[in-house]
Amino acid sequence: MPMEARVLSTLAQAGSQKSVDPWAWRRARAAPVAPAKPRDLNAKLITAAALALAVAAGAYGAHAQSARLAPWVRPILRSVGYPWRGTALRVDGVSSRLVAEGHASALLVEGAVVNVSGHEIEAPPLRLAVRSADGAEMFVWTAHTAKARLGVGERSRFSSRLEAPPSDGVDVAVSIASPRI
Repeated sequence: MPMEARVLSTLAQAGSQKSVDPWAWRRARAAPVAPAKPRDLNAKLITAAALALAVAAGAYGAHAQSARLAPWVRPILRSVGYPWRGTALRVDGVSSRLVAEGHASALLVEGAVVNVSGHEIEAPPLRLAVRSADGAEMFVWTAHTAKARLGVGERSRFSSRLEAPPSDGVDVAVSIASPRI
């Protein structure tokens, strides 16, 4: 039966009934849906695999940024084998000593920050922490380097003084401070 005849017969049947279906002509013209061919299934699988590969490559490329924005991600990335490049700066030559000043003492921490990236960067603040014998942080403060910007391979010294440090502190940990969001 040709398409026009089928549409006309459907419209004639719809007109003979009491309630007219306004979409009868549309259903009459709609072609039946054929089952998916194996070739279409392969194309869908290839597309899904390419999409998964693109997402994985993007996640790999952005792992440093995601770990910088959410520090709790860092151990997860390390556990699955991502090479961790936490920052383009390296803290170098840290030393600390107690300095007596009359009846009180002060903790003096000195060191340097080195730009190990391939471009000039802004020097972020440093995070210094006095730790106890079990590794718990007892007191945390920030310090800044002598230079605000570091060129490629450039080194900048820092020095920080903490008046009246905790008496049961064992060592000082120095790291690059995480940016606040």
